[in-house]
Amino acid sequence: MTILTASVWGDKVSVVVDRQISRTTPSGAMVLDSEASKLLVVFCQDAIYSISYTGVAVADCRWLDEAIAECLAFRKLEPAMIQLGAGFILRRPMYETLKNLAFNLPIRLRKTKSVFSTGLTLAVVGWHLSPVLKPFACELIWTPEAGKVGGRMTTNWQQVDRDLRRCPSGLWMQTWGDTGQKFNQRMEQLGLTQGFTHDDVERYIVNAIVERSQETPTVGNQCLALQLDPRDHQGHVQFTYYPSANSEDSSSFLSGWVLTPTAINSPTRESTCGGSYSACGNYVLGGFSDPNSGLFVRNRLPLASKHHGGPQVMSYGVQKRKSPPVL
Repeated sequence: MTILTASVWGDKVSVVVDRQISRTTPSGAMVLDSEASKLLVVFCQDAIYSISYTGVAVADCRWLDEAIAECLAFRKLEPAMIQLGAGFILRRPMYETLKNLAFNLPIRLRKTKSVFSTGLTLAVVGWHLSPVLKPFACELIWTPEAGKVGGRMTTNWQQVDRDLRRCPSGLWMQTWGDTGQKFNQRMEQLGLTQGFTHDDVERYIVNAIVERSQETPTVGNQCLALQLDPRDHQGHVQFTYYPSANSEDSSSFLSGWVLTPTAINSPTRESTCGGSYSACGNYVLGGFSDPNSGLFVRNRLPLASKHHGGPQVMSYGVQKRKSPPVL
């Protein structure tokens, strides 16, 4: 289980997820992966959007984020930091890419027994890249279906524009996953908050997830946050890693998957050596770009957490994730 929250406010879309993948067993929660990404960014013909998930951790002997990326790319991806993109597949409209994902992912899930008891929800939040940017959000929900290979994936669209008009602070919020009463109350209070910046909202949600991690072993105390802003030419995509005090990689920048029509970036760790400082002075900055598609990715790490340091590496081969356990 996991917590993931998404918000749309003004000119940005924000998503925060915890990094832990766990499984509920008769003897309690068992941690399968404490360093998960669980975030994907897709840059297609008419949209830029994020995908995060709660529920199933493994599909077709692959971590679910890898399985989602492979469905979008229409091929098996190699464990390389950067590789050729999906070409014409991601040059299609957003609706078509999600339709393809909703068709192909359930086929991978047919071998996953735990999906029948756990369920699966994909949260999709992003921007339509029209002359006037429009936010959108939807849920892709997997349900078993007799006689249908892999079950069925349904899509529920959220009325984001309408809900934003109803929110006095202009902040639309949605939460998925393993939440408790106290966590939900904190999210309700956030919706009434005035004068917060996007960074304030992000840190507020991170703190709420960390508090929730102290109440249940199914939620981790490390978070990876994402902000999408197509008008920010220094960082259309911004990942921020919020490590715990005892994290082994707390001096590294982290990113999730980034898929564009010309390049696919696997989740990476990047050294903070030589990184610059944010204008507010609260973060160390790094990043990378896909010059062919014109997409710029910024990585951040709170300065209060760690100073410059870490190994001088940026290689997926060095940080290759363990294979999923047999569930």
